[in-house]
Amino acid sequence: MTGGLVSGAQAQTVNVNTPVSVPVAGNVDRFRVVPVITSVYDSNVLRLNDARGSGPRDNIRVSPALAVDLNRIFGRTRVTAGGTVGYDFNTRFSGLDRERINLTSSVTTPVGAPCSVTGSAALERAQFDLGDTNTVVTESFLRQVYDVGASCRAAAGFFPAVGVNRVSLTNSSRKVLDTNQSALRAGIGYGRPSLGTLQLIGSVAKIARPGIEDLTGIDDSTMITDVQLVFERSVAPRVSFRLGGGITHADPKRAAVPSFSGPSFDAQVTIRPVPRFTIVGSGRRAVQNQSSFGATYIIADSYNLNVSYLLSARSTATLFAQRARRDPRGEDLALTLQPPRGKDRLNVVGGSYAFDFHRSLRLSLSVTHQRRTADNAIYDYTATSASAGVTARF
Repeated sequence: MTGGLVSGAQAQTVNVNTPVSVPVAGNVDRFRVVPVITSVYDSNVLRLNDARGSGPRDNIRVSPALAVDLNRIFGRTRVTAGGTVGYDFNTRFSGLDRERINLTSSVTTPVGAPCSVTGSAALERAQFDLGDTNTVVTESFLRQVYDVGASCRAAAGFFPAVGVNRVSLTNSSRKVLDTNQSALRAGIGYGRPSLGTLQLIGSVAKIARPGIEDLTGIDDSTMITDVQLVFERSVAPRVSFRLGGGITHADPKRAAVPSFSGPSFDAQVTIRPVPRFTIVGSGRRAVQNQSSFGATYIIADSYNLNVSYLLSARSTATLFAQRARRDPRGEDLALTLQPPRGKDRLNVVGGSYAFDFHRSLRLSLSVTHQRRTADNAIYDYTATSASAGVTARF
């Protein structure tokens, strides 16, 4: 519950804008800026069906960019940064041309012998996924995430952990869709090398919609409390897992919006039958906010499966699948002309292939198919996309 929700389609888009190679040793100093160019064909970039419009919907997007990769250690402090900065050029729908920025950074420093503090920040700016609107809009979103956490993990025994988090989602032209989330978390854990780590984590968060309050004078915020028990363990190099489950309660301030109390979970299992073959499965439920989707809060479930195989020292093939479900509550006070969507379900399948040429050039290919169904059928759509990207290093 520490981040804003992104649509399943965005979550499963293969990111070919990545640095060519990452050193195996995480403590190797590096700083790289590499040029990247990506081309994406989308059969239905407008995310429409026959009931919502006719005419061509396919599009090719070309996105030149620069990818940044930084890892430096200053004394005992590690500084990392990465991501891409570029621009989208669309062949058919030029109104969707705009910048595409995705950057992350972190600083980790020890405090005393067993304790450490980590601060991180992320910034994302891009065109809205039009699957989240009922009309074609040439608007962008800006998502900012800031997090500070501290823990005192010893080799064995009890340890505390605390943190704060802030997520801000803004709309380039409709401030009524702006939303933010602030959270506090604290927990206590117990770890032993032979057992793993068991943590009891509690958090309190507030989702605020300042644009709604400015427009209507109504407080459309939501308080969220969550308690989870999390167990983590690695079994040699072949199996590692994180299993978390608990209870979440959402209490909206607006009287007409129902509250929610129910189970929450956040789990991931990684299996490596052989060193070249990796299977990752994950599932998550959280109460979150989302810009471009006008609702007081959203209950979001997501299940993911990723299978990758290292074909050679230079090439990797990956298959992935996702099933996501969103249940909006308090839809929609701000946009009375937009028909309510109700619950929606998104299924995504796809695959990708990457090949490195002598560590100086990477070719990345991917194909993705997605299908969404909603309680209101006008929001249903299917889309297929194919992308190709080349990254060069000098």
